[in-house]
Amino acid sequence: MTKQVMLQERNRIVEAFGERREPLRPASIDEAVDGKISYSSLENGLTLRFPFVEGMEVGGEYIFISSSDEGVGHTLRGTIQAENQDIVAALPPDHALGFSGELSLMYRYFGFPPEHSFSPPTYYSVEGWLYRPLVDEAVDGVIPVSAVSRGVNLRIKAALSLEKNAAVSVYWVGSNSDACFVEYRILQADHSKEDIVIPVGSAFLVPNKNGHVHFIYTVHSNRGTWTSKLVRLEVEGELGMPTAKYWLPEELILAKPARLVKTDEGGKIPMQVPTQGCSEGDVATFIFVSDHFRGEFIFRLPVTSGDIAQGYKPFNLPIPFTLLAGSNVTFMAVVERQTGGTVGSPVNKLYVEAD
Repeated sequence: MTKQVMLQERNRIVEAFGERREPLRPASIDEAVDGKISYSSLENGLTLRFPFVEGMEVGGEYIFISSSDEGVGHTLRGTIQAENQDIVAALPPDHALGFSGELSLMYRYFGFPPEHSFSPPTYYSVEGWLYRPLVDEAVDGVIPVSAVSRGVNLRIKAALSLEKNAAVSVYWVGSNSDACFVEYRILQADHSKEDIVIPVGSAFLVPNKNGHVHFIYTVHSNRGTWTSKLVRLEVEGELGMPTAKYWLPEELILAKPARLVKTDEGGKIPMQVPTQGCSEGDVATFIFVSDHFRGEFIFRLPVTSGDIAQGYKPFNLPIPFTLLAGSNVTFMAVVERQTGGTVGSPVNKLYVEAD
């Protein structure tokens, strides 16, 4: 049986529902102490919990969502069994042991509107045998050019495997084959509570400008052998990669190569060269090649103070898209300093879809 009502009555009823609903509170892990979870707790499994709040109902569905920075994640579904009691779920040891590093925990209660159905996340530090290595100076997966000439710190975070007398092997592989190293260390003290920091000099960074580095390490001890995750970082150069004004990077379209969007301005394709690190009076040379349309173009463009202020040097390619359809285009830039010296950019490759 139903009753038809006017919009005003519907809104009044919906607002009343909202008044009887409390915000969701964060979830917690019983075994955590001061935000930390011991490895022995993982071996016994974890107890996940969130409080019952006003607006929840018996039979209401929920899902715990947990993940760690080592890429391991789990979900646990269930229904609320009783009013005014904490909702509790057990994460078994075989799942819990996959966590390492930072662990985030949250839940979704499906009885609330979507915009109010997720709890705030809770974060924990999980004790583990090994963590992925990191570079202190890296920002969003990139070693900035400001750190390249000074050198960086490669950090191996304290972990259970780093006991006294353990052998640690570190491998640093650069995109430039001459800028690689392997380093071996025997631990003279227990490092389960203290990080290992390895200085990496500029000799292993400067040749990798506009390239990348991979690094990984292993630990051998009486208790076993462990290998960390492989980490890749880009190494920034003085000159950024030139781009088209309208393009789709690989991460946006989940495909390779990236795409040149068929958008022109006055029949010309707008391009731009970053001017970070450039000075007024420098000369930027832009090189463009298509593997389908037999055309190679080189443009020499003086860098102005206006270009530096807006962060890039704009210019237009006098090529119609009809000549590029179905081809791969390659472009790069070289900047000649007015003070002397030349610096090159990374190479950009884009695909132009056929009509």
